Amino acid sequence: MSDTKVDAEQTRVAHDTAQYLYLKVGSALIAKGYNEICQKRGVPPGTGNILIVEGEFTNISEGNG
Repeated sequence: MSDTKVDAEQTRVAHDTAQYLYLKVGSALIAKGYNEICQKRGVPPGTGNILIVEGEFTNISEGNG
């Protein structure tokens, strides 16, 4: 596989994983009675009592290591 294809596949996996985690965290918050929204970085969240969950993937292990 070429480096370009590997990079594209890694990017796709990272986006898919981020979406999966967003759905899991969002569902857990909703189940506990919280409202949740997903906004792009840099968009002001509004006012009031707000919890912001933000992060980045630095390493994804594909094994049981």
